[in-house]
Amino acid sequence: MAVAAPSASASVLSWGGRIGVEGQPGIPDNTYHLRSISCTTQHLCAAGDASGDVITTTNPDGGAAAWKFQNVDASRVVGAISCLPTLCVAVDYSGYAVITTNPTAATPTWSSPDNIDSSNALLGVSCPSTSLCVAVDNSGQVLSTTNPTDASPTWVAKSVDSGHQLRAVSCPSVSFCLATDNHGDSVSSTNPGATTPAWTVHTGVDSPTNSIDAVSCTSSSLCVAIDGTNDENILSTTSPTSDGAWKAASVGTGTFEELFGVSCASTSLCTAVDDGGRAFTSIKPTGSASDWELDQADGRWGFYGVSCSPTAPPLCVGVDQAGNVVLGHLRLPDTLITQSTIRPSKGTASFSFKGIGVVSGFQCELKKKGTSASFSACHSPRAYSHLKAGSYTFLVRAVNSGGPDPKPAQRTFKIGKPPNTKITKTKIDSSKGTASFSFKAIGSASGFQCELKKKGAKASFSHCKSPKTYKHLAAGSYTFRVRAFNALGRDPTPAKKSFKL
Repeated sequence: MAVAAPSASASVLSWGGRIGVEGQPGIPDNTYHLRSISCTTQHLCAAGDASGDVITTTNPDGGAAAWKFQNVDASRVVGAISCLPTLCVAVDYSGYAVITTNPTAATPTWSSPDNIDSSNALLGVSCPSTSLCVAVDNSGQVLSTTNPTDASPTWVAKSVDSGHQLRAVSCPSVSFCLATDNHGDSVSSTNPGATTPAWTVHTGVDSPTNSIDAVSCTSSSLCVAIDGTNDENILSTTSPTSDGAWKAASVGTGTFEELFGVSCASTSLCTAVDDGGRAFTSIKPTGSASDWELDQADGRWGFYGVSCSPTAPPLCVGVDQAGNVVLGHLRLPDTLITQSTIRPSKGTASFSFKGIGVVSGFQCELKKKGTSASFSACHSPRAYSHLKAGSYTFLVRAVNSGGPDPKPAQRTFKIGKPPNTKITKTKIDSSKGTASFSFKAIGSASGFQCELKKKGAKASFSHCKSPKTYKHLAAGSYTFRVRAFNALGRDPTPAKKSFKL
């Protein structure tokens, strides 16, 4: 998805109000905490809470009633969840996993809790396909299954980061997974579904005193993570299989909040959330702190997680400590014409423009006054030639997966030039006090204006046609002037004839 830099006043996402999907208003406590969220499309989201409940929906915008509440994991903390259109896997802090293969059903059928990691807490899970799910725990282990849709999936555990907690995992494909730990390091695999997968530790991603608590990878060429410091560092890399520090963008404002989640819908749209109810969104996630736009998305509670659907148009959903979800929709882009070059006499016009926000393309329209036109795909600059004389309006609108800019940028201009005027015949009769003038336009004209001014008197132009005759003129000196006009204006140098009676 191509993008343009955001303006200071234009938000990338439009965040709505809180939706109490647990149906439990009031003061937050462990009963009502939503701890995890996964939105695989804009029509399927599943959230997990601190009491063994999973809330699913096929209509996130449908209000609280559109979210189906089910207790699927006793009273355990559902700390992570990963969904596909036909699979959701949730894991908890007691080493259990629960699975459904019909998450879009009115009442999804969940498996009984399976204690796949009895001695540890499962802190993250990612399912890139129905043939692979990968989970991580607090003892540095990776657990994987290649048959998650079976009645009894087989999970295989492997210690890959001994002595550290693996805090999160992201698998954008079956050929790449990356997990982060509480020691500023990461581990990755290019064969996570193999019988004996190879995992490599990458040191120095962040300070060894920092815990990298969430990560989102769009591919093996982009991963974005957050750490648990008051600096609120958003970490990014385009080479996640290398050692060394990722680029850090510190978005904290010195108010002691911590980032709790991050999710990337694409390489050009990522969102991180904190426990102050704030969302930081960027269309340039590998940029600096100034490339992350702040929205106070949840005005009362802190976020514990966020998920942005990779399907277009993307939908980002944050979950908070009081059992609410908050939805962020992609804003339609704005459009700005940055330069225009009009050559009226040559019949050419050229326009340069840019989009503001997330932009996937542009549509242009050139409309001549009195005619109809329609938008079509274009790119900057857009040039027009061989234009006929007349008045035109150029319109351009940026588009993204949500639709086109509802208020296209526009520029009105004229092609051609006003006509010249020539007096072709003059007949003056002093004895009768009459004067008659014939004239014509040189160039396209839609009419004429004439003026007869007697010396020492005032006069003004008025519409006329050739020939123009004046009668009953008193003796004196006169000047007759005539000018042709068209849609582009009047002849700036009217033709004239002076005479005496």
